[in-house]
Amino acid sequence: MTRKKKKEREEKEKEKEREREKDIRAFELEKLNIDSEAKTAAEIEKTKAEAKKAEIAAEARKAEAAAKAEVQKAEDEKSRLEAEAAKLKLEAEAVKVRMDHEFRMKQIEVQNRNPNAGGDAGNAQEENPNNNGNGHRAAGMKALKLPPFNDEKDDLDAYLTRFERVCVAFEVRPEYRRLLKEIQRQ
Repeated sequence: MTRKKKKEREEKEKEKEREREKDIRAFELEKLNIDSEAKTAAEIEKTKAEAKKAEIAAEARKAEAAAKAEVQKAEDEKSRLEAEAAKLKLEAEAVKVRMDHEFRMKQIEVQNRNPNAGGDAGNAQEENPNNNGNGHRAAGMKALKLPPFNDEKDDLDAYLTRFERVCVAFEVRPEYRRLLKEIQRQ
């Protein structure tokens, strides 16, 4: 029996040995699984960190692009305002030239209406000594119907404005306006 016991014992030992090897393999497999999970977790964390870094870089680029766009917008607005100012300046110069031209044309028209008005008062008196330097203008001045100034009713500023408008309408020269007042008093 000893052999049988020996054999049984050997089989038990072999069985134990197989179980130990099985346990060792299970342990190594578990260790590999844990290592694999740790590597996967590390890779996931690394990927997350890289994604976060890329996201931050994208936001920085976006903010930089927005800032550049804002600067460009400001420069465009500045250019537009400068162009508008230049345009207004040119328009103002054109209006000034047009007004100067119209003024010169009116002067020529007035001179053409009365040939004596273009010369000086001395020449007009030499041609017609009875003219008193006011010729055609005197007839026009008599035709003016401007009521006399009334201190009690009239406002002086309004009356003077009306007087000046009438003088302009009848093309009365400034030097003749005093004479006009004297004629109106008569």
